[in-house]
Amino acid sequence: MRFEEHSLQVACVTWFRYTYPTLAELLVAIPNGSKLSGSQLERAKQWLRFRKEGAVAGAPDLVLFVASEGFHGLMMEFKSKSGRQTPHQKKFQMAAEKSGYKYVIINSFEGFVSSILNYLNH
Repeated sequence: MRFEEHSLQVACVTWFRYTYPTLAELLVAIPNGSKLSGSQLERAKQWLRFRKEGAVAGAPDLVLFVASEGFHGLMMEFKSKSGRQTPHQKKFQMAAEKSGYKYVIINSFEGFVSSILNYLNH
């Protein structure tokens, strides 16, 4: 995850936890974008370990495990203004939406707040 996306996500999570303390533990990060370290072989071994633990390429950055608007939950992918989804992310989005989840791309703090308020019907 790029620093710009990281900073945006941190600000959004902070706002959410302050605004919705009773739902704070239901907003969960999926650290698929974590930086792997070491040689190419070491990184491959780390990713294999993550895959065995359940990591999936293309999974969103945050999931809000609250049913609303007829959806099972809200999945959020953070992108910089110029960022684009990878093919794995697009494939994951299609599967999530087909399975009854709302999926949004977040590229601004205001977009996050709006998505949360709309989703939670405020």
